[in-house]
Amino acid sequence: MTSTQKQPAKEKAKGKGKEKPKPEKKKYEPKGSAKKTRLLEMEAAMRDIWEKEKLYESNAPEKYDEATRSKFLTTFPYPYMNGLLHLGHGFSATKCEFKNRYMRLQEKNTLFPFAFHCTGMPICAAANNLKKELADPTLAKDQTAVLKTMKIPDEEIPKFTDPVYWTQYFPPKAKEDLKTLGFSIDWRRSFVTTEINPYYDSFIRWQFNRLRAKDKLSFGKRHTIYSAIDQQPCADHDRHIGEQVGPQEYTLIKLQVLEPLPEALSKFKGEKVFLVAATLRPETMYGQTNCFILPEGQYGVYRMKNGDLFVCSERAAKNMAYQEMTAEDKKFPALASVKGAELIGAVLKAPLAKYEKVHLLPMMTISMKKGTGVVTSCPSNSPDDLAALRDLQKKKELRAKFGVKDEWVMGFEPVPIINTPPYGNMVAVALYDAMKIVSQNDAEKLKQAKETAYLKDYTDGTMTVGIVKGEKVSEAKNKVKAYMIEQGMAVEYWEPFETVISRSGEECVVALCDQWCLKYGETEWKESVVKHVESKDFTCYNEKCRKYFLETLDWLKEWGCSRIFGLGTRIPWDDQFLIESLSDSTIYNAYYTVAHLLQGGVIDGSTPGPLGIPAKDIADADWDYIFLHKPRAESSRIAQEKLDALRHEFEYWYPVDMRCSGKDLIKNHLTMMLYNHAAVWQNPKMMPRSFYCNGYIMVDNEKMSKHLGNFYTVNEITAMFGADSPRLAFASAGDLLEDANIEIESIDKAILKIFILENWIEKQLATLPAGPLAEEDPSALDIFDRFFLNDMIELLELTREAYESMRFRDVIKYGFYEFQGIKDDYMVLKKNSKISWRAILQYMEWQLIIMTPIIPFMTDYCWRKVLLPKLKEIGEDKDKCETVVNARYPVPKQKHDKLLGRTSAYLRHIKRNMRLGIEKAATGKKAGKSKGKKEGKGQEDKKESEDKKEEKKEEKSSEETKEVKKQKKEKAEKKEGPKFSKCVIFVTKSYNEMQQKVLETIMKMPLSEENELQGDLIGELKKVFDSATLKTAMKFANYCTERAKEVGKEAFEIAMPFDEKEILNNNKEFLLMDMPVETIEVFDIADECPHEQFKSMKGKANPGNPELFFIA
Repeated sequence: MTSTQKQPAKEKAKGKGKEKPKPEKKKYEPKGSAKKTRLLEMEAAMRDIWEKEKLYESNAPEKYDEATRSKFLTTFPYPYMNGLLHLGHGFSATKCEFKNRYMRLQEKNTLFPFAFHCTGMPICAAANNLKKELADPTLAKDQTAVLKTMKIPDEEIPKFTDPVYWTQYFPPKAKEDLKTLGFSIDWRRSFVTTEINPYYDSFIRWQFNRLRAKDKLSFGKRHTIYSAIDQQPCADHDRHIGEQVGPQEYTLIKLQVLEPLPEALSKFKGEKVFLVAATLRPETMYGQTNCFILPEGQYGVYRMKNGDLFVCSERAAKNMAYQEMTAEDKKFPALASVKGAELIGAVLKAPLAKYEKVHLLPMMTISMKKGTGVVTSCPSNSPDDLAALRDLQKKKELRAKFGVKDEWVMGFEPVPIINTPPYGNMVAVALYDAMKIVSQNDAEKLKQAKETAYLKDYTDGTMTVGIVKGEKVSEAKNKVKAYMIEQGMAVEYWEPFETVISRSGEECVVALCDQWCLKYGETEWKESVVKHVESKDFTCYNEKCRKYFLETLDWLKEWGCSRIFGLGTRIPWDDQFLIESLSDSTIYNAYYTVAHLLQGGVIDGSTPGPLGIPAKDIADADWDYIFLHKPRAESSRIAQEKLDALRHEFEYWYPVDMRCSGKDLIKNHLTMMLYNHAAVWQNPKMMPRSFYCNGYIMVDNEKMSKHLGNFYTVNEITAMFGADSPRLAFASAGDLLEDANIEIESIDKAILKIFILENWIEKQLATLPAGPLAEEDPSALDIFDRFFLNDMIELLELTREAYESMRFRDVIKYGFYEFQGIKDDYMVLKKNSKISWRAILQYMEWQLIIMTPIIPFMTDYCWRKVLLPKLKEIGEDKDKCETVVNARYPVPKQKHDKLLGRTSAYLRHIKRNMRLGIEKAATGKKAGKSKGKKEGKGQEDKKESEDKKEEKKEEKSSEETKEVKKQKKEKAEKKEGPKFSKCVIFVTKSYNEMQQKVLETIMKMPLSEENELQGDLIGELKKVFDSATLKTAMKFANYCTERAKEVGKEAFEIAMPFDEKEILNNNKEFLLMDMPVETIEVFDIADECPHEQFKSMKGKANPGNPELFFIA
């Protein structure tokens, strides 16, 4: 009995005739425009300048104070070089890129190195597949087609039959792609892995010698995911399907077929023949009533080492053959082949069962892709088994269909074996009856019942029979298993937890292999890593991420680190084995710190770097000197000053300050990185300081796929859109562990958004008065100047906080959209008065600096070619860097005035409500107001989101002629909208008594980081209000809690921090600007008011949310 062998009835229908492949969707076709051409020209110009200036080459200073060392080392898992970099690589790597550039603005000495992974089987498997395709014209040209999709010329494809050629071809392509995308990488430190690179090979050999010296490795036979065609273990990176899938252990129950044997097995008369069923619950074998088989399933008879004959699926027999179970290792010839239907009715001896004999019965939901294809049945504790048995007992026609005799099923009732509160001694029967399950076709109910039964049995169940009577199920399981194996009733059996397909295209098995293993999970080693993950010295940017690391540390145990074939570094003391791909990529961040001196950017290490050290001269003792601060060995062939230079670089840059990766690597690579750092250095100061993990990537709301037409390489994206617009889209797509979605059309539209900003700066500076700027008297600034300057300071801080917490979507929100929004508002508000040029120049400078990490090409071009020359002309260039890349993140001279900020936000909120009220009044609808939403900076007059507005602009720009635009403008000017003589506004200083009690109740409850109320709000309100007023109170409470999601604790304030009536009266000019209203009158709800028609409605006003009415 094991659920993993059963499938829904619907699955049977699958595979009946192949569906015709759907035609591939076409890829997005970008719009051509002069704007894009302009941005591409900027990018090309800046790329050349950065290259000439060697802007991103970073070195350790000759001298530095350890206490004030200001550096930042960020790394990204080197991508595997069996193809071109795709959009997923680009998206994830920008997390390092954005933070690296931001930390540079924080005056850190930053280093972002990058390398290329070639270790393992994928390249070799692809090369071998290509060799077969080219040698045999009859074979499908799958690998050839893959290379052609990468635009590799036909004449060059045969070169890829050599695995080494892949390591020479794809790394330079990846380097060019990332340069084009604008990554701030120090390319001198790049390298490829494997013994192809003698420097890196020496480094990895040293690492494993250190691990062995510290007793972190062991050797022996272990159950491992294995590729039979490759004749070696298949690690995660060697897989086409099934990454992170591990071996699953089962107990294989031996149900002996009693004589007379069924006709299909008659030739084995006199031999021991067993139907074998894989189970995860050996303790339930006391409750067996029968065994199930798939009537249409194909089964074989296989000889085991001890002479027993096992009846099972071929797939299971193959697993057994590689686990040293079959008569001859790795071979599994079928002595007979039978259909399941031919065995129905067979008489069996079920070990531990109450019944002396049981029968083999049909079950239609068995999967031949899991387990052995044979399922033993315990209906007392398995709802699936009970449903199948009940169907046969109740349905005569079903028995007739499969030739099942009454005596094979009648009288075989469930056997109580486990007491499971509150369900009694037969949990499956209790659930079957309570949930009113009718048959085995009630898939959803059975699924729910199974989950409940298995969980309750394990956590609360107590055995009532057998050698484990009185023991908890959780403790009895392994005891029963050991007993059954000892008595010859069962054997141990393993198979992959889920399907695993190797890069060679074969389904993998679990094999018992000789292997070197890293002893992950060893108590002391594990505790040191757990201590670091839980410490304040390790940042995850998300507590869920920390939780995932701790969960992985809880289950990750010994890891096979040796392979026989593929590319890689050989185990130093046992060179028949190669080190597998996840094990040679755990501390290479340390190698980055010295790679430029050893290799000098020659990625295969074929020639020595600046220090002129041949790879053959580097001994383990030299690596000890460089990385572990050990004394120099007398036998060293490397000069002291050269070793000192290498040590100096390492000790300056280490540890890693941030590592970025997809969340899928938490379960292997990232956790292994922590383990290996802990083992090699045994120094908490050398442990990685932070890991940032992002979610999976969707493209146009679907998984990236060539068939869907949404699979893009980095090269394709930059060819279509340049670099800055994809970077802007990547930053907006999603942060932290949430899955991101990149809309290709949004990349196209980002071109316009970037162009508009650059174009405005250029045009605005053209109007800058000549000569030095006059000093401005702060007291002469009007309310709009002060709003503008204050809002800039607030947005600057919000953008900084977003960078620090790796929330790049918020960076775009505050630092791009809202920052431009306040500028747009300011220019509109000042159209009839003089602008503050100092405020405008400050805006331009700050805007370019804070967006440099995201769109560096445009910002640096605009800084160097547009803004800085103007500042020099007017003598305002003091302390300004020649490149914005090296600028300092702005530090305002003044702090943000929160009250002024609240005032400006309040006025925008009122103005937006006025516009909504005018629209509704014009259509005859009841006037309304916007509640609950915090007004974004510069959004008060915008009825659409920034994206929608830009989309409309772009459509107009591309589809309308100037003449059409002119005609529309003239028509709009002639058409007059509705006019109102007055807008009457009612304010109040306080909430009513009921509302105040609600707010007082809410304020006692905590808010989460997402500003969501924690605790039982209804329960708390019931303590304060009777049933007559509870509904009204709850409605107001819901309004407040929804508003809190936008504005935080402000939503619960009893009163506003300023006099609303005074603020509105003092800013009527602002409120009336661009409004079809002649005047505004403001009243407190307690004031005498001449407008009787609004008397009954004015009481709806709340603090911060006045009531607005319009008079024609």
